[in-house]
Amino acid sequence: QNGDLKFFPIDNTTKRGVSAVQTAIELVAIDGSDVNQNVPLRWIRCFDMMIHDHHKYYLRMNEVKVMADQCGITSDDEIQQMLRLLHQLGVIVYLTATAALRDVVTVDPQWLIDNILKVIPRGNDPEWAETLDGLKKADMYKDWKELLKTAIVNRNLLEYFWDADGNDADFMIDLLQRAMIMCKWDFGKVHFTGGGGIQRRFTLEQLGLGKETEELTPEEIETRLKEYRAEENQLYFVPSVLGEREIVDEESFESMEFSKCVFDFSNKFLPDGVFERLLSLCVAYSGTLHARDCNAINVPLLGKHRAKVWFGEQLAFYLFEYKDTHEIHLLVQDDENSNPARCLDILMSMLDKLNHDVMANGLEWNILFESKAAENRGELIAKADCENRNEFSKWFSTNSSNTVEGQGHADTDYHVFLELL
Repeated sequence: QNGDLKFFPIDNTTKRGVSAVQTAIELVAIDGSDVNQNVPLRWIRCFDMMIHDHHKYYLRMNEVKVMADQCGITSDDEIQQMLRLLHQLGVIVYLTATAALRDVVTVDPQWLIDNILKVIPRGNDPEWAETLDGLKKADMYKDWKELLKTAIVNRNLLEYFWDADGNDADFMIDLLQRAMIMCKWDFGKVHFTGGGGIQRRFTLEQLGLGKETEELTPEEIETRLKEYRAEENQLYFVPSVLGEREIVDEESFESMEFSKCVFDFSNKFLPDGVFERLLSLCVAYSGTLHARDCNAINVPLLGKHRAKVWFGEQLAFYLFEYKDTHEIHLLVQDDENSNPARCLDILMSMLDKLNHDVMANGLEWNILFESKAAENRGELIAKADCENRNEFSKWFSTNSSNTVEGQGHADTDYHVFLELL
């Protein structure tokens, strides 16, 4: 009421406070340079052509260029200016972080939002109740329950959601992977154990082995496993569906010794969804390694704010999100085979990629290391002050690649980025 609020309080049960937000947005929008910018009439005509077909929710760039040419827009630079303005106004979605994203213009933003929400639970929404009835009739309800339980969804269910009315499942899957909302799950079918861990659920019968296992070499069994994985229904991991879940036995965890690195976002804040997207990248990369050698890479252990992931046979680490302090903690167990520097290099590269592609480079963080020295045990020390101190040498080992983040691969294609890691 006095104009000094740090945020707008809203009661979503009574809609109290919503009108104040609407008024504030309108006042900002009226004064905005985008709203008051003079634009050529050919841009307006081109936009009208883009949204003319109400059954087409997105266009490829070559289609946009044909329409632009018909309106007298022949310069690629002018097309980009037009699309950026329309995106800023919210009437289209045009993402430019990578070449693949720049090739698609979503002309119905609400359609995109609705499609994303189809794979995220929506509680007591009456419309969602109708969707659940449809799932049961289509014999997909079991797949949906599996998604809620494990945060893993199969392609059949995605096609049910996104192809039922002619929508393009391939487009949505590709877009959500590049937006890091989901990723491929290359670890086979899973179930959660009583202790919260994940185990693969391949049976000998599924692999076509039966009782002949004893007559096969480990290499032959591995070949059968890869063939089965290639034939089965593709699975995807949706981190936003993860529930609160313990990933380790607390008693045994407390007895372990770890080296700790802290990504501190408190200069600003740690936005919702950043940790989930970081998990998505971690699982995607670990999955590519697992697909090459399933015996060397274990299945990730995943919870809403915590995870244990493998980037190599001896390269396991823990991630914890602390929303109250705006921090993400990286823990690597202390043993002779651990490689904290390699884990840190990869995670820094992933945060750079996430910041570039999703957060418009708006994230800011500091890197701190926990000291184990007797005189300041437990103290967090800035990375710049640790590089020449022996106790932190494991974080800066010369055995680490130290190349991914330094070479600036954040602007590369999503799939190429995973390979470069």
